[in-house]
Amino acid sequence: DWIKAYFYLSLGQIELARKSAKTWHDVFLKEHPEREAYYGSGYLGILGFIELKEGKIDSAKKRASEMMFLLPNVLSSNQREERTFLAHLLQAEISLAEGSPERAVTVFERTALPIPPTMQDMTDLVAYNVPFYKDVLARAYLQKGDIDRAIIEYEKLITFDPASRARFLVHPVLHYRLAKLHEQKGLKAKAIEQCRKFLELWKDADPGTPEVDDARKRLAGL
Repeated sequence: DWIKAYFYLSLGQIELARKSAKTWHDVFLKEHPEREAYYGSGYLGILGFIELKEGKIDSAKKRASEMMFLLPNVLSSNQREERTFLAHLLQAEISLAEGSPERAVTVFERTALPIPPTMQDMTDLVAYNVPFYKDVLARAYLQKGDIDRAIIEYEKLITFDPASRARFLVHPVLHYRLAKLHEQKGLKAKAIEQCRKFLELWKDADPGTPEVDDARKRLAGL
């Protein structure tokens, strides 16, 4: 239900996202009442992203503030770090939605990436990879008009770096977004490479998926 909430959110199915989030929260809080701050902060986080999707910026800001208030009460340091990252990601997305890319950069750059989970712990592995998009920094630079820096940030997201904590799954759409920036800069070969990579990964996408249709047109043009 936790991951379904984010799937539904990415599809724009708001009420199903809200319902799944509540089911997840209620079940786990009943089983582990001593972890109220952990589950409560996670629930506030997903509600914040849902409300942001709905354009309810003030409500999302309230969720982020309530989330930050709960964080000192999260017992596990790893879980506290995970939730802090989620809260800062939400705050950065809110700043971007408000048209304040500088604030989004400041908020996101001050947070530490959460410690990657072990492959044996599937619950933590799921939690580590939601929300699916973690390109707020790249989009902030793009909103500022700094395409070069946005490209750098996208390339970081799709490239494994053993010196970094980041072990996030690479969302295929990141390749599509990077391809568009390469095209804007006139970097034809790189744009083609990223378009092809994206279309290979999403070869089984539902008919009419906007990103896929656009990527095919761009690739043909390139």
